[in-house]
Amino acid sequence: MKSKTRLTQPIHDRKSSPYGWLKLVVGLLALTSSAILQGQDDLPFSSGSTGADGPLIVPPHPITRQGHVLGYDPVNEQYVMFGGYWGNSYYPETWVTSDPTLGWTEVETDTFVSGRANAAIAWDYLGERLVMFGGYRADGTKLDDMWAWDGTDWTQIAVDTPTPRDWHSLVSDPVTKKMWIVGGYSATNQQLNDVWEWDGTDWSDLGNTGITPSRSHQYAKAIYNEADSSILLYSENYRKTYKYESGAWSEIATGSSPDVGWGYTFVYDPTRESGIIFGGTSDRDQTWEFKNGDWSIINTSNIPTRRYNHAATYDSVNQQIVIINGYMDAFSNSVANEYGYDAWSFSTGEWTYLTGRLYYFDMTEKADGIWNFTTIDIPSNIEMRFTKNAANTPVVWLATGAVNIGGILRLDGQNAKSNDGSDNYALGGPGGAPGGLGAIRRDVSGNYAGTPGQGAGGGAPGVTSGQYGSDGNFKDTYGNTLLLPLVGGSGGGGGASTDTGNGGHGAGGGGAILIASDLDITINGHINTDGGDQTWGGGSYGGHGSGGAIKLMADRVQGSGVLWARGGRAYSDARAGRIRIEAFFRPLAAKATPPATATAPIAAPDFGDIPTLTVTSVDGENVALPPSGNLQTPDVVFTAAGTVSILVDSENIPEGTPVTLRITTSGEIITLPAVDDPDVTVDANGQATFEATVPAGLGTIQAFSEFTP
Repeated sequence: MKSKTRLTQPIHDRKSSPYGWLKLVVGLLALTSSAILQGQDDLPFSSGSTGADGPLIVPPHPITRQGHVLGYDPVNEQYVMFGGYWGNSYYPETWVTSDPTLGWTEVETDTFVSGRANAAIAWDYLGERLVMFGGYRADGTKLDDMWAWDGTDWTQIAVDTPTPRDWHSLVSDPVTKKMWIVGGYSATNQQLNDVWEWDGTDWSDLGNTGITPSRSHQYAKAIYNEADSSILLYSENYRKTYKYESGAWSEIATGSSPDVGWGYTFVYDPTRESGIIFGGTSDRDQTWEFKNGDWSIINTSNIPTRRYNHAATYDSVNQQIVIINGYMDAFSNSVANEYGYDAWSFSTGEWTYLTGRLYYFDMTEKADGIWNFTTIDIPSNIEMRFTKNAANTPVVWLATGAVNIGGILRLDGQNAKSNDGSDNYALGGPGGAPGGLGAIRRDVSGNYAGTPGQGAGGGAPGVTSGQYGSDGNFKDTYGNTLLLPLVGGSGGGGGASTDTGNGGHGAGGGGAILIASDLDITINGHINTDGGDQTWGGGSYGGHGSGGAIKLMADRVQGSGVLWARGGRAYSDARAGRIRIEAFFRPLAAKATPPATATAPIAAPDFGDIPTLTVTSVDGENVALPPSGNLQTPDVVFTAAGTVSILVDSENIPEGTPVTLRITTSGEIITLPAVDDPDVTVDANGQATFEATVPAGLGTIQAFSEFTP
């Protein structure tokens, strides 16, 4: 008796070979000397790129630094960053951008300004220009020079200035158009208590205002508080708040106060009519707001990397605070962890990542995942990650010109996440499959079984008390040395629960990428398609994700970099993915883990007729929407155990090609045809039909096929 089938979401189908249909080259070149091939300018391989997508250029970002300044110029609508240091290097550099998401440009100015750290910068409302004052040089000299930025160059303002200092604040009032310098550290490293006022022509010393030394130096920052027309100063050392008006300081009694250490930023946000503190050496990733006389923490969904001694400014045109670089915490859980430079914006109570070492390549604009570039250039200080498209295709980059990968292309599967009872799937990289879910403790859920990992080699779940989920698999299950089809790795199975503990989730499979160039591919960085690592859930471990796939095709594939398609932790061969290099000169093959298969080019991509398999109906009910592959929002609900008929349509796959069907349910994997059963093949109408005996419950269905054109 057939079971009744309710399609709550569409069936999960896997395209069998979205990037595996290759046109064979007639005749192979006999290679006698790679040294001879090195010297040739252009060899006969063609990538097939049309060049329609132009060059792939990653926006540059200023490298790691701290103690720099950042200001916003509303006249020229540009951010201006100057100076800072890292180690013993002090940077006499000016970087500008109109939009940080588009990258930064270093300006070669006519006027040289010495490199410095911990200067101060602010908008001069009278002169309509950015003004920078003071700081210290690499030799320790404290500075008292004053500079104005006109949009393209610096000009020194010749005027009697306040005494040399660093770690001071420079603030300005948009109404009176006055500017003030507050505190800092003197040339003899004494903490300063003074306030100086700029009227557009001269500086006036307003004298010692009675601030104790502990309220100055790097432990204090000041802003102009437009809400009550006063200078507002926060002293982290004593965690006290002061305001300056009518020539005197007074303490503001607050119910709470930030504990941020030194090196934080303090910026006035006129849209919120409040002062915003971020970072510092203590609470390095907290956002504090001073409003209506008291401090409170702002809880945000996104949190910038923990940092101190960074720079910040308010953008009055786009109404946002922007922070950039600084000394970052290598143990942060932030998206930009450990990488030393990035920019974030704060607006409407939320932080947004703008740009930096991490660059996100957006695949959503290409449903098939194929780009036709002219050239590709990934700088050495960039790590590229990928925003996957709806079909979760592999990445395909075709180029008419040279390809240079100096940084990191990261297409790894996600590490398994903690089992908190939610659908916390570890996703695969682009073209890779997600891991399964660990089971919920039996005294809550009523069973021990986790869910299988996805993909053709998805790991089996743990089904008895405390049983681990199996690792995802790649080359021992599917795929071939030609990487036809090009597919990513499979996810690890979810671990079983115990009576009182949840099972661990499975990790995601590594992604897949093909890069082809008419000329050379030079990799001095990394291409990573590793599987994710498992996690302990209290009842058991989930399975590791398997490695993915890397395929490089060009005249020459060279460089000092590495290629990784390793399985999850321990990187055993059983979990490894596949790497293939097709080029006339291919020394990079020695830098691959697992070992690459390497030959002269024997094929050129042809993406005009992409082979696909699509599950179109189950028991006569049509499937019309993209698949989910998620057992918590299932592709299909088998309302009763029994036999169902499953129809698979193919495109551009030869008649007679065997097709495999994989049905996953909670705790069970069904693979059709069974080992001893005859093949189910594509018929003359391009279809394959399966009869499957299924249990009642939630399920996903995937169709696979491999063939050599």
